[in-house]
Amino acid sequence: MKTLISIALMTLSLAVLSAQHGMSHEEGRQSGRGRGTRNERMSRSHHCSMCQGEHGKHAELDLSEEQKNDIESLRMQHRLAVIDIQAETKKLGLQRRSHLSNGEFRQAKRIIEQYYNKRRELAQKRIELTESIYNLLDDDQKKAFLSHRNMSKPRK
Repeated sequence: MKTLISIALMTLSLAVLSAQHGMSHEEGRQSGRGRGTRNERMSRSHHCSMCQGEHGKHAELDLSEEQKNDIESLRMQHRLAVIDIQAETKKLGLQRRSHLSNGEFRQAKRIIEQYYNKRRELAQKRIELTESIYNLLDDDQKKAFLSHRNMSKPRK
């Protein structure tokens, strides 16, 4: 049992290290590896389109250079914090599966609670990032930001 958990944790650690030094989305597509992991796809989908893209990055908000730099700094801090939380959720998922396969249902239930606390923490981090970006904007930019977010398609 301990050996199985040790192997799973080592495998997860290697996966996290690979992800931190891994290839970009485009490189993955070119090599035939697909669209990235579920967490990578979710992470990309949570950012406003006004904040992404090489050609019109921040164009709709008419951001100053200082605002652009501040937003990039906020997004980098967010990504660094999220990496650790995502790694923890993966570890918890492995532990849950291990407990279930060994008939340890009480421990599996405890792990599920921890897992969803981490998921809640990720959701709160996304909201905090959006709020931090919003607070950098002037009144006209805030209106455009909110207008764009309200026009976005709701998630399924």
